[in-house]
Amino acid sequence: MPPPLSNDYFVTTKSHGRPPVWMWEIQRRSKPLGVRLYGDGFKSEFAAKLAGEKALSELLDRLAEQESNPVHSQAVSVDGSNSPSCAHCSGPMKLVRTIPRRGAFPELFVLHCARCGHVETKEQPEGAP
Repeated sequence: MPPPLSNDYFVTTKSHGRPPVWMWEIQRRSKPLGVRLYGDGFKSEFAAKLAGEKALSELLDRLAEQESNPVHSQAVSVDGSNSPSCAHCSGPMKLVRTIPRRGAFPELFVLHCARCGHVETKEQPEGAP
C-alpha cells in the first residue's frame, strides 16, 4: 500500500526584503508538482507557515476527492478546440487532472501526451464557466 499523500507534500517558508516579508510554498518530495503553489506578503514566519499549512490541507482534501472520483483520461477540449496538441510532438493531449480554482487563481488543467510523455499545465480560458 502506498504511503499517504500527506507524507509526500510539505510547506516551506522564506523571507525576502527589508523589513522581511514572508512567503509559503507547497513542495513535493518524490517529484515536481507541475505547478507552483505559494502565497506571500506575510509579516511573520508563523503567519506564512499557518497559511501554507491551511493551503496544503485544502490541496490534500481536493486530491483525495479527485482520487475517489478520477477524471477519465480522454481527449478533452480545454480552450474550445477538439483536442489540444502536444507542443513537442503534435500528438493529442489528454486531461489527467483538474486543479480547482482557488481564490484569485484560475482553474488549472494538467494535460499529458501519451506519445512522448510531455506534461503541460494550462489555465482555464477567460470567460469559461
